[in-house]
Amino acid sequence: MTALVILSAVGVLALPALLAPLGRRLSPREWASMTAVALAAGFSLLELGLLFSVIPTVLRFAGVDGLAAACERLLGPLANSGPVVAWTAALLATAMGVLGIRAVRRVRGVRRMLSAESWLGERHNVGSQEVLVVPAGIPFAVALDGPQPSILISSEMLDSLSPTQLEAVVRHEAAHLTRHHGALLMLAAVVDDSVGRLVPPLRRSAQTLRLAIERWADEEAVASSPGQRSVLRSALVAVACSHAALPVPALNDANTVMARIDALAESPVRPGRVAHAAAYGPGLVLGVGSIVALAEWTGHAHMLIAMAGTCPL
Repeated sequence: MTALVILSAVGVLALPALLAPLGRRLSPREWASMTAVALAAGFSLLELGLLFSVIPTVLRFAGVDGLAAACERLLGPLANSGPVVAWTAALLATAMGVLGIRAVRRVRGVRRMLSAESWLGERHNVGSQEVLVVPAGIPFAVALDGPQPSILISSEMLDSLSPTQLEAVVRHEAAHLTRHHGALLMLAAVVDDSVGRLVPPLRRSAQTLRLAIERWADEEAVASSPGQRSVLRSALVAVACSHAALPVPALNDANTVMARIDALAESPVRPGRVAHAAAYGPGLVLGVGSIVALAEWTGHAHMLIAMAGTCPL
């Protein structure tokens, strides 16, 4: 059963990347929300499954052989694979936790650095938004959430874009603040830096979430207006041509910028029932499998508690 939880977790984590072509047929907001749920659930299930598989070995090491044997029957073959497998699982679970914490600290450090640089900025009004313009020789724009949300743009960005292009970019950043995308970008960073380091192909799922978030903010910025789509697209082309890598994790991949440029060249998507069924179906199947495994574990755990008078976990 523990093996089923781990396999389901890996499958859920891989889904956003595997289903990216289908996800692009949904609205960006729905695509981003679905991807975020998959990454959060997959990460939690994987950590839980790895920890479960270690419990019998830890109990035997502590001299509680009776509870260890009961846990092995409860958790299935993976938990009874011997100390090498158990301590490897413990190492992976610890690495996931440590790398995840490092990712949170890294992202917060970048945000603190940008917030500190904002003191050097001059306040400008761009459309209806107030922005801080900081002296920098590369074009970038970033939304800083927190107690005092702000939009930071570089002087190079200000000089590179026309007034209408700049307004479109600022509306994009304002959408990040309004929709609280900072938390979703933090989730992407945690999955990328933890699970992505251990299983590199899963990094594509974190990148899928970043792209979906950026597409969400793009659609908010253009408000489904053909004219505004063209303006924002031209701004992205100008930035991509002048500097391929922007200094924030969510915008650091040139492929993300190119995918946004391609999407803005098309009309907004209007997903139908077939697109929804194709996008949600695999996730529902894996989710049901995980729920069944966890429900079975819970039932056996209640019996263990009743027999042992204490919770083995």
